Amino acid sequence: MHRLLLRQLKRIYPDGVPDEPKLDMLIQLVNEGYQSFEEQLAITERSLDISCNELNQRNMTLNQILDSLPDMSLWVDTQGNVKDIRSGNFDPPLLTSEANYSNIFELEIVRSSPELQKFIRNYQISGNKTAELNMHSSGTDYIMRVRLTNITPNSWLLVFRDIYVRKKLEELQAQRLEHSKRAAKQLQELVNAAPIGIIICNTQLEIIMLNEFSCQLLKRAKVEVVHRHPSEFIASQSHKLFKKRLRQTLEQGEGVATTSCDLMLLLPDGRFRQVEFAFNKLSFDDNPIIIMSITDIGERKSLENKLRKLAATDALTGAFNRRSFMEQTETAISTCERWKVPITIILLDIDHFKQVNDRYGHAAGDEVLIALVKHIQQSTRNMDVLGRLGGEEFALVLPSTDNQLGFEIAERLRREVEAMEITSGDNQIKITVSLGMATLPYEHLSTPIEDMLARIDGYLYMAKGKGRNCIIHK
Repeated sequence: MHRLLLRQLKRIYPDGVPDEPKLDMLIQLVNEGYQSFEEQLAITERSLDISCNELNQRNMTLNQILDSLPDMSLWVDTQGNVKDIRSGNFDPPLLTSEANYSNIFELEIVRSSPELQKFIRNYQISGNKTAELNMHSSGTDYIMRVRLTNITPNSWLLVFRDIYVRKKLEELQAQRLEHSKRAAKQLQELVNAAPIGIIICNTQLEIIMLNEFSCQLLKRAKVEVVHRHPSEFIASQSHKLFKKRLRQTLEQGEGVATTSCDLMLLLPDGRFRQVEFAFNKLSFDDNPIIIMSITDIGERKSLENKLRKLAATDALTGAFNRRSFMEQTETAISTCERWKVPITIILLDIDHFKQVNDRYGHAAGDEVLIALVKHIQQSTRNMDVLGRLGGEEFALVLPSTDNQLGFEIAERLRREVEAMEITSGDNQIKITVSLGMATLPYEHLSTPIEDMLARIDGYLYMAKGKGRNCIIHK
């Protein structure tokens, strides 16, 4: 008989239970009820234990996913208490888990950053917002993109992304090109941050989850992506590398990141988008999952190309600078030597350019230089090399051009420049150029380029001495 029933019967019948059939039947029914209740209680306790274990496993996996993201994040409640901190990839960490349960306004990173204090003040009623802030912590200055998101009625997510390097690159390029509005505009086109997308797949490589950033990168709605194989959204030329990285990720242990790689996304309109993929394998709900982070690097690649171009060209005119001109000329000479054809080199200098600056101003002088280079570029071939050697002196290399044709080109340029009228404000400016020219037969292409330029420079100064606006050639 159940222990609880025995205890109750002793209280009611201290001298023993009367021997009555109906009372025995009642006692038997109550005993069966106690036994059934105890069994149900045991089943419920086991179910609760299993549910708690599953919940703990899910929370642990979600924490691993959050910890793998690069940004620092804070969960804050209505009273301003920090409930959870993710340190991100800051080294050393700006905040650690020791700061949990502190008030957000008491954190050192907040107290030392007035802009951040202003940003999060009255966060409970300000809604979602994003800003780029100058911050200071532990003796270090940061430039952060900070995003505040209301997750539930009583909790807010504060996310920090370090954009210091990007901002400093923008400042350095702005300083270099500040004298040129045109160059400043080019720089503004280069400075755009790339969002990060997250795609999660099961071991059958079906997409089971993705974020809004991924949809923006893919230019597709979530319903068009979920339950499909991620390779469907990868351009054919990137399939081999993509599948190789996926295979490596599936074969390696959990939490070990696979080497990231650059791939091409295939967009719905048939175009491509250049992105960086990083892969990781974790366990979620006792099942392995593949996490792919996607970063749009199209703008970064464009920035690299434009920076290379800026490093190779004169910022004002767009002609090759002296170093790049010498490199391009060496290449042109090697090509002519291989083809066994001559090459012609022309040096030209604007006559009385100082008078232009003195009379019309240096801004007008810059416009003259720009107009001259633009005209020469339009009047020559793509294979020809135009460089600004300094001031108002330029060099033009004409591959596969003999002495007669080179002189005809130089003379045509001289006449065209003489006929030009360059508008600067209310002024119409006229200029002429003096030219020195020489042709190297392919048998003599081994002559050092510096020696060749020095000889042509002598011809140029002979043209200056002869009265300017003429050509001296040998």
